Amino acid sequence: MQGLQKSIGLLCAGTQGLGTTKNDTLQADISFQGYNQDPSDPNRDPTIKAKTQYRTYFADNNSTGIVNNPIILLDGFDPGDKRKIEDCDCENDADCISGNMDSDNNFDSINYDSIVDLQDFTLSNGDDGNALETLRTEGFDVIIVNHPTYKTDDLNTPIVDPEEVTIDGGAYYIESNAFALVKLLQKTKALLVDNGSDAQIKLIGPSMGGQIAKYALSYMEKQEELTGDEEWDHNVSHYVSFDSPHLGANIPLGDQALLYLLSGESAAAK
Repeated sequence: MQGLQKSIGLLCAGTQGLGTTKNDTLQADISFQGYNQDPSDPNRDPTIKAKTQYRTYFADNNSTGIVNNPIILLDGFDPGDKRKIEDCDCENDADCISGNMDSDNNFDSINYDSIVDLQDFTLSNGDDGNALETLRTEGFDVIIVNHPTYKTDDLNTPIVDPEEVTIDGGAYYIESNAFALVKLLQKTKALLVDNGSDAQIKLIGPSMGGQIAKYALSYMEKQEELTGDEEWDHNVSHYVSFDSPHLGANIPLGDQALLYLLSGESAAAK
C-alpha cells in the first residue's frame, strides 16, 4: 500500500516490520448473547464470540518488532465502523470511501478523521502535537483497537456458518466487545512474559471504549477472585477513561416515546 498518514509518516495497513506497524485480528474465547433471549422471537440476539482488530505501533526505540511496553487505546462508539484506524483503511473500504469523497470525487483525507488523526493536539506554545508520535518517542508500543463490522457464527443455531450474522461492533453490546478485549489483554500479557518484560499494560478508553475497558477489567478481576487462576490477572497498571458515561447516558423523553411507538413495527426500534 502506498498511502501515508497526514500527521505521521507511517506506512498503511498491512505493513509489518521492525519499528513500524503490525496488524492483527482476534476472536473472543467467551461467548455472549444480548438481552433478547426469547427463543420464539426471530429477532432474538445471536450468541457470538466477538471479533476485534488492532494495529500495533512499535516504539521508536523498539528494534525487535515485539511488544515490550504496551499502551492499549480503544475506539469508542462508532456505528457502522465509519472511523477506521487510518485513512488508508477507509480508502480500502467501499462503504467508507463512498461517504468521504470530495467535490472532485476523490477521497477527502483532509476532512476524514481516523483514530490516528484524532491523536492530534495543540501544544501550549501553539505547535502541533500527536499523542501517538509522542508515546512512541517515549518508548511505548501503542496498540490501537477498532471495533469493526464483521460476520460470524450464531452459536444459537445448529448450523456452523462463519457468515451467519453480521455484527456492528462499533455499536454492539459493551459486554461482547469487552470479551474480545479480555482475549487481547491475555495475549498481550503472554507476549510480555515470553519477552521477559516486566512492563505492565496501560489501558485507555474514550466514550464507549471506557465502558468496554471497565467491564473487561472487572470481569477478569472477578474471575481471578473466584478461581484463583492467574490466567485472569490482567496485568493492567493504569486504566484511563474520558468522555465515558459511567453513570449512564440520558436519552431524551421524546426519543424514548418515538422508539416505544415504533417498537411494534421495527425490530431495530424494539
